[in-house]
Amino acid sequence: MPPPGYRLPTYSELAQKLVQASVEKSEWAGLPIPIPEMSLVLEPKYPYRFHIDTDKTIDESAPDYEVVNSWHSDKLGTRIVIFRKNGKLGFGIDPLNRVNMWINTLIASKVWPLQAETKALEKLQGLIKPHMFEAYLMTGMFLESSPRSKVFYLFRKSRPTIAFKESCTDGKLHVLCGLCLHPIGYYQDSWAGVMTPTDEAIAHLVFMRGDEHGYWKNANQHPAHHHACAL
Repeated sequence: MPPPGYRLPTYSELAQKLVQASVEKSEWAGLPIPIPEMSLVLEPKYPYRFHIDTDKTIDESAPDYEVVNSWHSDKLGTRIVIFRKNGKLGFGIDPLNRVNMWINTLIASKVWPLQAETKALEKLQGLIKPHMFEAYLMTGMFLESSPRSKVFYLFRKSRPTIAFKESCTDGKLHVLCGLCLHPIGYYQDSWAGVMTPTDEAIAHLVFMRGDEHGYWKNANQHPAHHHACAL
């Protein structure tokens, strides 16, 4: 039993403690905070992955089943999954509920330090053009084109980046795919990464600028009709 007058720290206070601990460890990405009611999926190469003790953490490197194939069904509004378990094939559906995704994102937001998001905004301001930064503050997204590939990227807060390109035949812009990438990890069934939203937007931006091929290789690529590409 806790002593009289003792209270548990809030998520904000806990986040600040972990920020201090990550600085001491020289860990640039900070230390993720598990949320009891949500599953935390971490990048396998993240150095502190196995130091986070939670029965909700998913170890995708050793699942109890193997996903053989999956695709999105526009007609059913869901993802169809073919999997193998105990040597036998089976199938299932993974219903997509956007409202739940947004509610879960709202729940996960309590672990983001406001100070970290503020600093990320200051960083982003120095990385993009002034009118694009104003657009980001107003709409949660900004646009940049790649001089190498001529692909346009719509970077969005707490959503996958949309890649599109001008068609050689009709001159119209066509969506190529949605690029979903959480450098450290994310909270399952939400749009929330363990880094603050603007930190993740910056990660997408600098990855695209520095290694566009690597950016595409590491990101999950959702087709144009996928719900992740919806504006």
